[in-house]
Amino acid sequence: MLDSGCFPSLLKWHKRHTHKDISWRVKREEFFAAVAAAAEKEKCVMVVGGEARLLALLRVNLELEGLRVIEALNPAVAIGLLKKERPDLIMLDIVVPEKDGIQALKQLAGADEFARIPVILLAARGGREELAREAALGARGHITKPFDTEQMVRTVKAALGIIRR
Repeated sequence: MLDSGCFPSLLKWHKRHTHKDISWRVKREEFFAAVAAAAEKEKCVMVVGGEARLLALLRVNLELEGLRVIEALNPAVAIGLLKKERPDLIMLDIVVPEKDGIQALKQLAGADEFARIPVILLAARGGREELAREAALGARGHITKPFDTEQMVRTVKAALGIIRR
């Protein structure tokens, strides 16, 4: 049992020694959390779709996860933006104005400068034959509309290498 006279000296020792260890651990954990957050924030996703509401939904959910989002209303605009920006991932809606999403995927896969950018397709249907055809064209993933936003975020993070599936 401790007498009241030794308590202040124990408190001083605790502050002098233990507090440093705790602050070092906290600072280290904060540092690694900041590094992880910075790595995620550096990731950029280009979203290509014909519907403004879909683009807004994708933008909000991806930005909440710390990802930078570039929007393009159609594949032609996306190709123009790709010459200036280099996203880490492209989310491409199959039903877009002016050009079919599959044609845009073929164009991206055929261009050496864009071929290494992973593409996730958004589609209303997702049969086995369609998924196999999309994978053969180079799509890294497929999200069937309507989609669960949490599942969409997990699919995007998995494609970016932020998390494992």
